[in-house]
Amino acid sequence: MSGFTVKGELRVQADGDTLNIQIINLRQSYFNGPYAAGYWPYQNMDARTKYIPVNEEYVEAIFSVIYENGKVKEITLADDSPVWLKNLMRGFASSFQIDMENVESGDRAWYSRENTVHGDCNVQYTFENSPNSDYHVVTKAVSHISDCVNRSYKMFNSFYGKTCKNEHEFTPKRVKKMESEENLLDYISELNQQYKSPEPMYSDSTTTIFMRPNQEGVYTVEKFFTAGAVVAHPLGKKGSAKWTLANRTFILKSVGPSSGNITTEGTTYEGVAFEWENDRTWDTDVDLKERDYFFHNGYKIDEDQETLWNVVYQKIYDFVEEQKSHKTNYETKEDRDELHNTGIQRVQEYFFTLDYESLSALKEKLFEDESDEGQVAQDIFMELLPTAGTLPSAYLVKELVMNAGYEDDRAAAKALTSVPFHIRKPTKGLVEEWENLISFDGKKYTKMAAYMSFGHLVRRTCELAAPQAYQKVDNDHNKYAQQKSECLEQLLNPMIEKYFEEFLEIEKDAMNDLNKYVSMFANFKWGKVSELLQPIIHGETEEPYPTAVRVNAMFAVYENVIENGEDIEYFLPLVLDTSEEAEIRITAFKYLMKGNPDTTTFVKIFTNMLHEPNFEVFNYIYTSFEKMAYSWDIEPCNKDQQQFARYYLKYWKEYMWVRPKYAFGMSKTFSRTFAQEKYGYSGSFEYSTIGNQHSATPHVYEVEARSQQYEGHTMQLFGIKIRMEGIAESLSRKFQEMYFENWNFDDLKAVLFDQMVVLERSKQEIKLELTITLKNTMIFQRYFDQESFIEFFEYLTSFREYFSFNKQLALTMGTVVYEQPSDIGFPVAYYGGLTSTVNVEFDVSNGDDADDDNTLFFRIFNYKLSYNAQVINGMWVFHQDSTAFAIRQDNVYKHQFGQWAKIAYNTPKKNLKVVFERP
Repeated sequence: MSGFTVKGELRVQADGDTLNIQIINLRQSYFNGPYAAGYWPYQNMDARTKYIPVNEEYVEAIFSVIYENGKVKEITLADDSPVWLKNLMRGFASSFQIDMENVESGDRAWYSRENTVHGDCNVQYTFENSPNSDYHVVTKAVSHISDCVNRSYKMFNSFYGKTCKNEHEFTPKRVKKMESEENLLDYISELNQQYKSPEPMYSDSTTTIFMRPNQEGVYTVEKFFTAGAVVAHPLGKKGSAKWTLANRTFILKSVGPSSGNITTEGTTYEGVAFEWENDRTWDTDVDLKERDYFFHNGYKIDEDQETLWNVVYQKIYDFVEEQKSHKTNYETKEDRDELHNTGIQRVQEYFFTLDYESLSALKEKLFEDESDEGQVAQDIFMELLPTAGTLPSAYLVKELVMNAGYEDDRAAAKALTSVPFHIRKPTKGLVEEWENLISFDGKKYTKMAAYMSFGHLVRRTCELAAPQAYQKVDNDHNKYAQQKSECLEQLLNPMIEKYFEEFLEIEKDAMNDLNKYVSMFANFKWGKVSELLQPIIHGETEEPYPTAVRVNAMFAVYENVIENGEDIEYFLPLVLDTSEEAEIRITAFKYLMKGNPDTTTFVKIFTNMLHEPNFEVFNYIYTSFEKMAYSWDIEPCNKDQQQFARYYLKYWKEYMWVRPKYAFGMSKTFSRTFAQEKYGYSGSFEYSTIGNQHSATPHVYEVEARSQQYEGHTMQLFGIKIRMEGIAESLSRKFQEMYFENWNFDDLKAVLFDQMVVLERSKQEIKLELTITLKNTMIFQRYFDQESFIEFFEYLTSFREYFSFNKQLALTMGTVVYEQPSDIGFPVAYYGGLTSTVNVEFDVSNGDDADDDNTLFFRIFNYKLSYNAQVINGMWVFHQDSTAFAIRQDNVYKHQFGQWAKIAYNTPKKNLKVVFERP
């Protein structure tokens, strides 16, 4: 148990509907350690609970609250009070309000809209008026996540994905509310902010108030207490949970005549909404080089920057030493503590505290070390820098890229694409700096990454403008979500329109340039992307775009189309258009099924497939029905699709004109899934191929890894797509050269093509397109023609004589930071993060057995891998500006292995031999 308690006394003077309040004798006690079951530190049930006075400057805090019918209307706070103390005052006023209008009406239960530190909440009341008691008891309860709008909370989630457990059902209660609501749009806006499931986060509070009426019917509050909880349990009902509890008790000591000597001067606020200290909007003008704070609540580490960056320097070398030691035995507590304290996640957390100058100084010092350990330390710094998620770290990455600070083109591209995934508080200023990368004359992969990362960064700036969901309705129920609307109209859409005009000027055969812009649009994702790309996708332009561009454009728009509720109108015409290419129709069907197709859509597709002339389309759609019917049990967002697919498959099997095939080269899709029901998570690998009538091999290979959590959230982990033409023909020619070099095919060709008039298949040049996505965001997209493919292939095989590789790689798979106020007014937070590193040592040599004439190919492969990962998650409670209490779960995973392999190939005998070292 870890936390604190605060004690004090309140002097309250009433003046009509205004209460003037003074906090005196404020004391506090900290506790951190094991407590026996049934004992609570704040109840003085443990001798270790000692109270000490709070700083003298805060001992006599004064504020005033104006009520209307017992509910808070305004609060006045002294300007010189620190933010944490203001929030403490707001917390009291938030709980100490009673809907007197309904109390006096005699109702036993009702709902009341009240402004609280959590937002505007629909509070549930019950009223107990027992004839056997002098007290009247009022009980208030609210579940903040499901009952409040305009919630005051902060959320950063780099796992992305979609949650579908919150779909609203039209219960009788909800229908009744909709029928009585004057403005239905306002009520719908309210529903869109409510999350009914208690997983993975839950927050509630209950207040019990004991009131004694006098003979005139005037109530006196004798005592009241509140109990609030914030719970995080992302691993299902059986998994571990993290809790914060906030309990508070007020007991009336005395009542007497008022002297009226409590007066308040300061700023008057409407309502008691929680105030965030380190808060800013998406267009706030901030210095990108200044230190960025991890939390929004004012918590900060006081050490100076020089001390902090030297700590990071030592932490990096501690990790390098622990990794290098290849230690496998951690039996003692000291060894295990050292393993956790030197973990990669602990190293990364210190990056959060550094400003631009400190990061630069740290880099300079690390790069002075030319030893092997120094090289690994430099790699760790360069890998963790883009994942730090702060404005200074992002600015330094941009500077390093533009000043050739990375060792090669691929490293620079990786850094650029990493930054938008992790940036926690992006601003318009960072977007403007990042846009300079578009015109920067970088190498091909850096140029590619500049466009992708810029689109991604603009999107994240608007997505993180507010944690509340975007809504088109503008009203008092979603005032925070309006920040997203402003960002969309003032930043995202202007950028989309600007670069779409440039896109239209590109020649239709300049594939890499076209795809460079389409990948940017894919990472913009929202706004006008779907509107502007629709003519291109539907082939309605004066000069048609290549099929590959149209397919990539569909990926760019599909999530926006689904969110706009236009998936059927957008994709169904392409699916049913038999004049379209099979790849276009199949891709349109795939994205249609990711949306919300209704039973009419399913029956229309099913009916058309009964006489579908294109076998590739028929086969893919039929195998998709089977995949949805039998493999989508784990997908929380596709329950309707699974139900419809199962239903129509029953009839399809009876009426099909041709049997589907899962053979190589056919258009098809299938998946492999697993589920851990105990902890509420699952995963799947989905495979698909699209055939081509001009080739025996598939035209498109695609694999997608997905993950589902707490029975309601689904996300893509990664996706790889290879689109190719001419590869099979080139391999066939190579095969003929190797095994049929003495055969004469001219006579056979004359018989087939001249005498029998068989149509000869036209020769295809090599065309290859590789696309990699991470969390439905493009991170790599490249098109290779005949010439560039040969160049790329030669690069891959350039280690034939000797090759050596020693590299430290790092990946932060995801981070979640959730912040909200407690009932008392002190902030709480949940933080979880996963960072992994792999140290790769790899070399290839030709050994001593290779022949000078290359008739015997002989290579020795030596490799050593060191894998380290650390997962940290826990709940935090904050007191004042520099004190935090946390209970964290810390898991470290460490694997180390190394082997050699020998490969020998005898060219004349066509004999291949491979020998592996036994692990």
